Amino acid sequence: MPRKLRWYHLRPVTRQLISVFGVLLAVAALSSCGEPPNPPADPCATKRCTGNEICNSATGLCEARAIDAGASDAGRADAGVDGGFTDAGTDAGLLDAGTDAGLDGGSDAGIDGGNDAGSPIDAGCTGDPDCGGGVLHCDPISRDCVECVNSSHCFSGVVPVCDVRLHQCVGCVAGSDCANPTPVCDQAQCIPCNTSAECGLGRECNQSTFACDPLNDSCSSARAILPAGTGSIVISAEPAQALDDTLSGCGASGPELVYSFTTTSVQNLTVTATPFSGAAVRPALFLRAGCTGLTQACDAPTSSAAASLSISALAPGTYFLFLEAQNATPGRVSLSVSLQTPPTGSVNDTCATASVLSVNGSSVTRSIAIGNTVLAMNENVSEPVCSPTARTAPDLFYSYTLTGRANVTAVVRPISGSLLHPVVVLRSACSPAGAELACTAASAATAVQAQVLGQMPGTYVVSVDSADATTGAFQLEVEAIPTIDNDVCTAPQALTFTNDLATANGDTTWATNGNLAGDQSPSCSDSARGTGRDVVFSYVLTAAQDVTINVTPTGMSPSFEPVISVRGGAMCSDATASSERGCLSPLSTSSATLSLVNQPAGTYFVWLDSARDTSGPFQMEVQLSAPTPPPANDSCSAPQALTFTNGIASFSGSTLQAANDNYAGDVSPTCSPSAKQNGRDVVYSFTLTQQQDVAIDVAPAGGSTLIPAVYVRKNTCTSQLLAD
Repeated sequence: MPRKLRWYHLRPVTRQLISVFGVLLAVAALSSCGEPPNPPADPCATKRCTGNEICNSATGLCEARAIDAGASDAGRADAGVDGGFTDAGTDAGLLDAGTDAGLDGGSDAGIDGGNDAGSPIDAGCTGDPDCGGGVLHCDPISRDCVECVNSSHCFSGVVPVCDVRLHQCVGCVAGSDCANPTPVCDQAQCIPCNTSAECGLGRECNQSTFACDPLNDSCSSARAILPAGTGSIVISAEPAQALDDTLSGCGASGPELVYSFTTTSVQNLTVTATPFSGAAVRPALFLRAGCTGLTQACDAPTSSAAASLSISALAPGTYFLFLEAQNATPGRVSLSVSLQTPPTGSVNDTCATASVLSVNGSSVTRSIAIGNTVLAMNENVSEPVCSPTARTAPDLFYSYTLTGRANVTAVVRPISGSLLHPVVVLRSACSPAGAELACTAASAATAVQAQVLGQMPGTYVVSVDSADATTGAFQLEVEAIPTIDNDVCTAPQALTFTNDLATANGDTTWATNGNLAGDQSPSCSDSARGTGRDVVFSYVLTAAQDVTINVTPTGMSPSFEPVISVRGGAMCSDATASSERGCLSPLSTSSATLSLVNQPAGTYFVWLDSARDTSGPFQMEVQLSAPTPPPANDSCSAPQALTFTNGIASFSGSTLQAANDNYAGDVSPTCSPSAKQNGRDVVYSFTLTQQQDVAIDVAPAGGSTLIPAVYVRKNTCTSQLLAD
């Protein structure tokens, strides 16, 4: 009869014996006649192992398999992991039970000792046919039958992508698997967008269709607006979603959106970019005639205020308007663009018809307007006083109303290509003559500036005149920064105590730095001395008191890091170390508390400074309490002498009532700058009659918050020599 061989996949249990048994079984089948008997029941028959594991036929458990070295076996145990096929290694022509594939062509002299014993084994699939040839596919890595190995195995339009981590067909794995109108991948399904951030840079979420639309973030993809060359439009935009590929003309940087329009006649252009409520975006605007042409006008506010452009008599042509998110700050902006046919003359040609600026010195600190004196007339032949040639030249007028005291600066800049020699005048009123508060004239087409410090609330006028028989276009910038009365030592805010408590509110946002180079106070903060914005308060003690100063930053999201410094003596401006009574800089936006113990009667100045270029609103409380008597050994004048018994001197004390007898400029203590600056100290003395080792141990009492600093001086108690 014909011989029929049936091969069994043998599972590694005891590798050497099983491998030998497997070879003997194969030889016996060659020399016998008929079908081999059925194998005994196999506990691994229905077991599916994954990865590099294989089922142990003795235990029915999945175990890690060994790796076949594939080299000459020479009768030794096979090092391979064989799945029951003939070995293609260099055995000896004998049939190996490993997973090598093909007939054995090796040169071993003995029997292969591979790990092939016992019953048939399941070593995983080797191809799709092993998975039934249906909807399952063989994963070549795990050798498991899975739903998919790649996306070609996913035929459904609902779940067309293979998630290779799970080997399951899903709707999407990443956003690149999705497209409009469902461009966002969320929980393995493509859905409509909700925010532009979901669309990624260069695209924004259309709030009508909820699709991700490409952004107009370059001149080549600029969005055309106002096709008639006149009219108005309001656009909701997120410039931070764009790419930053264009440098503005006024120093701002960040991603920008680009819009284009073409006019066929002279138009007045007005543009505003207003952040949505709660948005932190800082918009900037600039206009160019041609994508890479010179900047016609630009506005880049330093806060999240609206940016604006206003150009009178814009010449016909094609223009590119750039809306930029400074420093890529996210947020949505309402962009308003208006093109209107200009009147035959300038509306603000007289002081009585001055254009109103929005700057008010409190809620609005900056306004920009674009003008052109070409169409203007001359109103006053006796002014401006700073330019005789401008007294008969065209001029334009603007007005603003301050709601609080402010430092006002007006700057006029000729627009690129303009021949105007500008003159800027700040006036208290249209009349009478002589109402000028400041006047500056240029002798060339360059910027000029006029300034009035501490301008009181009220309405004022700015006039832009033309010198040297020139006319042309210009940009006017008016800035009104609120004044802080106690910004300098000449006007500290006096604190008034009620029931020993004084409270004050303030803001360092618009303050300046009152320190000079070389100042030693505030000693606890280099950044406060160098750049910190500060305000000054004063208080008077008629008798010795304990004083506690607490400063708490306020506002929606405080960023202010307060620095408290107290100076004594007759002069507020004395910034020497000897004048400073205490200093604290926690480098935190939380409350800062400085305590001064047993402060003598006198006048003191509280400098509230700002660390690390921070600023903001705050509330300050100054609490007085009964003076805490100092310990007897509070200073070098009366140190407590230590008495030794059997070589040990024990004592207890407290620094709670002590004062700080060191100054910021002292050399000692060298081990602790904070102890030197504001540490409360007590003094002890001991005398040695011969050279000895001395160990000093300080243990804070239970519940004490003391962090002790111990230092020893010799010769004199007050010595500041490093040798002592």
